[in-house]
Amino acid sequence: MTGAREVTETQLMGWAHEGTVESARKIKEFRDTNEDDELEAYAELAYGEAIYFAYSPDNDEEERDFLLGRMIHEAEGRMCDLFVKKFPLQRKQLEGDIERAIHTKLMKQVSKEEKDEWQYNFSEDYYTWERGRLQIVEDEIAYLEVWLKQAKQMFALEKYRDAPQEVYENIHSDDVIDPFEGEEEN
Repeated sequence: MTGAREVTETQLMGWAHEGTVESARKIKEFRDTNEDDELEAYAELAYGEAIYFAYSPDNDEEERDFLLGRMIHEAEGRMCDLFVKKFPLQRKQLEGDIERAIHTKLMKQVSKEEKDEWQYNFSEDYYTWERGRLQIVEDEIAYLEVWLKQAKQMFALEKYRDAPQEVYENIHSDDVIDPFEGEEEN
């Protein structure tokens, strides 16, 4: 790789406009190892242009793989969101299990009057509802794991199989407009 002192703004823009995956990789490598503060912003700009030129779809096959890649990227984002939800739900589930065990033992040890008064301090319905919330998240994670594995096998072009995440975050293809959006259903 060319050293930071040898790379100029002109060279970065030249690579950006080559429109190849390799030129985008060169700029990314330079950007990630660059120590020249003056070139930092320029390298970031060049990288954005490079991925645009290298990965913008030019035909139907590329459009399909680009869309597939974007769908995978979005599903991976949903997967991350689900894991963020899962851990607190697991904690609540553990707390619920402990609370249920304490309440069950307590109800066996107290007088009939106390039992009649305290039996509703623990809600079996709420406990079941919390378990259901965790199960829904776990089921969706399991489905997405299999979905992602299958989707990643469906790329027709190598170009999009290993595309950087920035491709799907920064390149916006023409979104299809729903011709019925805004109309009331009969």
